[in-house]
Amino acid sequence: MNADDREFARIMTDEFEMDFTGFDPDAPEDDDQDNQDETEPDDDLDDRDGISLPDWYDSATDDQRWEWDNPAPGDVTRREARIRRQLGTEWRDLHPNRVQGNARPASSWDDVPLDGILDRLAAGTLVLPSPTVGMLADGSAGLFYPGRVNGLAGESGAGKGWIALVVCIEQMRAGQDSFYLDFEDSPALVVLRLVTVLGVDPQLVRDHFHYVHPAKHDEAEIAALVDRVSGFPGALVVIDSTGESIAAAGLNQNHDEEVAAWFQSLAHPLADKASATVMLIDHMVKAEDGGLWPIGSQRKRAAITGAQYVAEVAQPFSKDADGMVVLKVAKDRHGTREARSVASYVQFVHEIVLVLEPDGSTAAVMTEDLSVFLGPGKTVQQVQADRDARAAKQLDSDVAEIDRMNPKPTNYRDVKTRLSWNDKRSQAAMREWKARQKP
Repeated sequence: MNADDREFARIMTDEFEMDFTGFDPDAPEDDDQDNQDETEPDDDLDDRDGISLPDWYDSATDDQRWEWDNPAPGDVTRREARIRRQLGTEWRDLHPNRVQGNARPASSWDDVPLDGILDRLAAGTLVLPSPTVGMLADGSAGLFYPGRVNGLAGESGAGKGWIALVVCIEQMRAGQDSFYLDFEDSPALVVLRLVTVLGVDPQLVRDHFHYVHPAKHDEAEIAALVDRVSGFPGALVVIDSTGESIAAAGLNQNHDEEVAAWFQSLAHPLADKASATVMLIDHMVKAEDGGLWPIGSQRKRAAITGAQYVAEVAQPFSKDADGMVVLKVAKDRHGTREARSVASYVQFVHEIVLVLEPDGSTAAVMTEDLSVFLGPGKTVQQVQADRDARAAKQLDSDVAEIDRMNPKPTNYRDVKTRLSWNDKRSQAAMREWKARQKP
């Protein structure tokens, strides 16, 4: 006990004429305790876990001290409540540099201090989040926000897993670590893709790639994972896939409250506590209305704190064919890109080698070695302009087809019947054909 603590104990002993080593706030109360003389020592009061009360109070946390100073009505006698308040007052007087204030514990419902943000805004130094993970091939921007929950959804065969591994490779080559939480495939398949197909140095995988294959949802293990990821600042965490991970937790991805609970249990702690870039891989079914969200609860939309993309196959690819996938923006929380714009045209290109034939000639042969390029995308306006250009080209072609008809059609139903077009196409083409006949 230091000099301050000894003085603290002396003051409290003189004030209440009692030895605080015999004070136990958790001891059961005597029904007649309220009627005791306030100067009479309490023989049944004990220390806390063998530590004198002043020593315990000095070593307690702010929250413990607050609970001690502010007991619930009826939990302690009036005399004990008075002693508790006095104990806290004396301690704060002796330790002014350690006092956080006799306030209740901090809560997420408290006012958030805004002075720092306002000062940086006034000074022009306020930096808003920007996507810097998954850089496009031209270096203009990234796809995913660090320290946020991001998503990539698509139909089967849309290259979601390949894109995720390419982003892992980017981060590993930059000296960052990548964690791959795989609820669907096997470690052998993932390593095969990384090393054999994508050509990653095996040593890079050993040094910076962490493969996790959870068998079930375990809160204690998740907490340990969050702590482990925290040890790798700027890490990337891929969860493949959201649906399977939710199922492993015994939850239903169609139920809002269960999906929200999963995000609060796994995805958000990795982003909020471990400051990781979280990429959720998810499935979706082809929607007639061109929907841009994965299957399941709408909570999947609300829980995205970074960006959500949908992968649409523009040109199917396989081990024998090159292809292209379009990444469309479903949501960008921080406004870097507009919804429904194209974030990237992803090119899947196999390596071509020249093979010497028996007759002495050479032949180009496509290998399984694959390169994936995250090409730059287009704004909503550019996408619309492309769509309008394609529509205009199609209309010109349809008008030319009507013009070749003999005899000429009299109305759109004639066009529909003779050319087997639908109503919308027949009406648009017939209307334009007639307009062009006028002098």
